Amino acid sequence: MPSESLERRACVAFPLGVLLSSMNLNSQKMIRRNPVIGPMLVALAFLSLGGCVKQESTDPRNLTPMVSIEGSDTMKPLLDEWSKQFMAEHTDIPVSVTIVDSGAGVKALVDKSTDIAASSRDLTTEENEAVHKKGIHLVRRIVALDSIAIIVNPALELNEIAMVDLRKVFTGATTKWSDLNSKLSGPITVCVREEDSGTSRYFNDHVLHSVPTSPQTQINYAKTAKVIPSNDTLLQTVAADKGAIGFIPLSNAADNLKTVKMLKVKLTDKADAVMPTLESTQDDYSLSRPLYMFFDSRSKPSTRKFVDFCSSLKGQEIVKAHGFVSLKN
Repeated sequence: MPSESLERRACVAFPLGVLLSSMNLNSQKMIRRNPVIGPMLVALAFLSLGGCVKQESTDPRNLTPMVSIEGSDTMKPLLDEWSKQFMAEHTDIPVSVTIVDSGAGVKALVDKSTDIAASSRDLTTEENEAVHKKGIHLVRRIVALDSIAIIVNPALELNEIAMVDLRKVFTGATTKWSDLNSKLSGPITVCVREEDSGTSRYFNDHVLHSVPTSPQTQINYAKTAKVIPSNDTLLQTVAADKGAIGFIPLSNAADNLKTVKMLKVKLTDKADAVMPTLESTQDDYSLSRPLYMFFDSRSKPSTRKFVDFCSSLKGQEIVKAHGFVSLKN
């Protein structure tokens, strides 16, 4: 049975005619002639009838204890394993996971079609405004740490790149590899995720340094950039093109080092080049980030129970096992 039932208000209608018929004749005459008591009783009768309207929760998510999660492609391996382990411990609470992207997950939360939005970025200005307009008391819970890895084809004789050069490459200001290194040749194939992707938004904010106010705002990628719908497809694209460069979550890149190569990143020209690793994610890698779960503070108990599980020691062991950085070291 559902853990929370719909709220209902029970009442009994008491029409004026029934009230009058229960009185003696003199009392009825007095009430009908009294200019104050008569109208008051009529009003009370209508209020009584109004109170009989059944009051139900307008939030369809509270009809079931099932926890629904929608959002980040980056967080897919975590969400799949978290839900599997959680359901094994809580057999009365099913969990539904829908993998789209961070922006779609946040929209679903605002529209009340999911309990939890999984996101690899924080909310945009417009998303924050939408949350407030809908009266959602938002809770931000960081559930893991991750880094964005810059990947190239293994055949490319390049091992590091400065942040300023990344910006030039991904905005199209630099189009040939020889512009970065005279020993290299050929055109640069820029591969990016779709704009509503949390990874894409984070890359835009921290590398391109333009902050879109909404998921509909254009990110200033190179006009020739290939827009890739998923991390797996981006991996395959870079692996098949000797001139390609792209960005994906560290956990995805680390599992595919036979087909792609990760570049060290320099924050400035004079800074040390840093390779993305679990250790540098917590220390000095420039493109590290938190992974979030967003939910309404007034959510049903099963929602918070699931989020608490993800943050627990057992949940954080799952984080480590899948190549992300745990919050509990």
